Amino acid sequence: MSSLRTKAACFATLTALVACTSTTAVLHHPAAPHAKPPVAFARPTPPTIARENDLAGTRDWRLDVKRPGSIDGYAWASSVAAGDPLTLSVGSVHPFTGDVYRLGWYHGTGGRLIAKLPQFRAQPQPPCLIRGPRNTVTCGWRPTLVQVSVNTWQAYNSWGGASLYKRIGVRFPHATADRSRAVTFDRPYEWPGAGQIFDFEYPLIYWLESQGEDVAYGTDVDLDKGLDSLRRRRIFIAAGHDEYYSTNMRDGLTRARAEGVNLMFLGGNDMFRHIRFEDGDRVEVMYKWAREDPLATTDPKMATGDYRAATLDDPEQAVLGEMHQACPQRTADWVPTRSPAWLFARTGFTRGSVVRLLFGYEYDAFYPAFPAPDHVQLIARGRTTCGFPSSTLYVAASGAIVFDAGSIWFDCGLGPGCDDPWLRMPRDAEVPIHPSISVDPRLRRLVDNLLNRMLVERARAHVA
Repeated sequence: MSSLRTKAACFATLTALVACTSTTAVLHHPAAPHAKPPVAFARPTPPTIARENDLAGTRDWRLDVKRPGSIDGYAWASSVAAGDPLTLSVGSVHPFTGDVYRLGWYHGTGGRLIAKLPQFRAQPQPPCLIRGPRNTVTCGWRPTLVQVSVNTWQAYNSWGGASLYKRIGVRFPHATADRSRAVTFDRPYEWPGAGQIFDFEYPLIYWLESQGEDVAYGTDVDLDKGLDSLRRRRIFIAAGHDEYYSTNMRDGLTRARAEGVNLMFLGGNDMFRHIRFEDGDRVEVMYKWAREDPLATTDPKMATGDYRAATLDDPEQAVLGEMHQACPQRTADWVPTRSPAWLFARTGFTRGSVVRLLFGYEYDAFYPAFPAPDHVQLIARGRTTCGFPSSTLYVAASGAIVFDAGSIWFDCGLGPGCDDPWLRMPRDAEVPIHPSISVDPRLRRLVDNLLNRMLVERARAHVA
């Protein structure tokens, strides 16, 4: 006996999600000669579609032609299988609910109510943009992507006895010499087992969601694999300590910037190290000094090390607008320049304003001798024994705004977690200094101004 199974297609529109149904037809081979007569069966059950259409239908699925444009939205997938999730992006100036219908016959009513969705808050959306030489209309709804820096977490993770920085139980200098040159995601994190999320990303996550920002989350690995839907976004945010970048990651952000995606680096020491992945992105390779890497002679651009090192010769300042500054002095005051005016509007920053020790414990600075984008502006400066750490901003030729906070503690001024007593979480022991930085309403307003500019307005060729 052989069987043939056919399945009706699932699809979604802005008003209806049609459930999958299936029918099964059993095809028998002809009976062999002298075979026993077939067994008599009861009358067959009606096919699934027939049973489905005997259920109670409704005409409520019909569109209200008197209210065009009162709500807009689109599905993130053109079709899904029964039971699979479907993400919808919706724009509405009023709270809204949703009804899900299956379209069919239903004794002439034409549809059946499948589910009722709860009420959602109003979610106005930014205008859709016409992009590129082919004039493609693109709506980046759920427009903001926050990247969680798991590459950096894993680089510092010494669970099992070794990290990219040291070998546990071995004295200096052998601890450094015997460090890992590759680390795997197939192991736990050191206690408390959460990587560095409570040290760096959590304050930003807490604040963004408290403001009702419509954000999605991804990781460095998603960016490497191209799984983060980056080209659909308006804003990419890297939080905290986003140090380790593969070629695919950096190229992905460079392409996104060229297509008008805004980049916001709310940490410091970002994009400093070049890594590569192996074993399906489960192994992170980093020799730190390219001369140690076997690829240094055969494929030097894939060798691991610092982006600004001679082998790669591609300083991160070309993307960020500034780059990491190593210095024994681990902290410095953050002194705003109060320019551009739109960024500092209603922040409360005045002449002489300072955010104490916001630069730290790793920070960035602008290097005039290295390649940099045009028209980089200093948003804030500090002073150390090594130079002048800074926060920067520039606008790319595509109109994309690129902001670099230049401090891995910048997030501390946005949300709790850095010195807030209620978050009594154990911290990653590999983070050497824990700051005492309180939430600062002025910094919150500055980042809010930046988000609004990135979401709503097309940047000009120069920031006014």
